[in-house]
Formats: sequence, C-alpha cells, structure tokens
Amino acid sequence: RDARVDGLTEIDNRREFQFRVEQEWHRVLDCQHGSIRVLLIDLDNFKPYNDNYGHLAGDACLKRAASVFKSSVKRSSDLVARYGGEEFAVLVLDVSQEQALEIAERLRGALLEDAIEHQASPVHDCVTASIGVARIDYGASGSVSDLIKLADDGLYAAKGNGRNQVQAPPG
Repeated sequence: RDARVDGLTEIDNRREFQFRVEQEWHRVLDCQHGSIRVLLIDLDNFKPYNDNYGHLAGDACLKRAASVFKSSVKRSSDLVARYGGEEFAVLVLDVSQEQALEIAERLRGALLEDAIEHQASPVHDCVTASIGVARIDYGASGSVSDLIKLADDGLYAAKGNGRNQVQAPPG
C-alpha cells in the first residue's frame, strides 16, 4: 500500500493514478461502453507561496489542499492523487462532460472556500487552483497518454486565461 500513497499528503500518488487510469481504460475497451474523465489541478502561484511562507507552510498547504480535494469528491469510484509538486489529478468515471466540469468547479470552489492565505499571489489573497478537464468516451481513438495530454492542455489554457478557473480542450 505504501508504494501507492504520497508520503506528504497521504492520498494516492501518481503511480497509483496511472495504474487506475490504465485499468479503467481497459475496462472501457473490454465492456465497450463507459467514459473516463481526468482532471489535472495545479495550485496557482505555488512557488511564490513557498518563497513567502516557507517550505513547511508549503507542505501544510499541500496537505490541506489534498484534504479539500479528497473530501469534495463524492463517489468511491473516483480517485484523487498527488500528481507531482503542487499538481493533483482526479479520475472520474462514467459521467458526462458537463458533470465532470461541475466536479472541477466544486473542487476549485472548495479550495477557495477553505481560504488558505496567499498574500504573494497576484490572482487572489487565498490559494487558488487552475484545472484542466479531459475526456475519453468509448469508441474514441487515442491512448491514456493522449487523455493526460488533453487534461494538461486544459490546465495550461486555464493558467493562460488568468488562473483560478476550469478549462476543457475543445472536442
């Protein structure tokens, strides 16, 4: 179990996330129905947070964000993982794109509501998150890496459009 859990945040780690996405990808192909949604979340302006408050506070912020995200995801089939650094990933199964965007907005809003002070942020006086949402439905061509790349594209669009928002690539 320890190899699948992030030591700092005590949620699943990137390795477990990757394993579960691959597993669900094969399930969708084998069952010939279903969908996978991936949300990539980046805490906005985290380097200035660390520079301003120190690395111990940065670690506490990551733990708190992980807890907020974990408690905001309602279904046991969904997975919240630390993806690396200040990035988190969420795997959501068998929901529409609209529902996935609502979940992403719920996560973004929950972090904002938690009000972790961030005086060094040009975006807001609290820690905020940019989120990219991608989808693969049964019958679509592509791979797990394509899915993650699409979520990453959405994340970069959210950051490029001013941060503290949710974006999905077109399509």
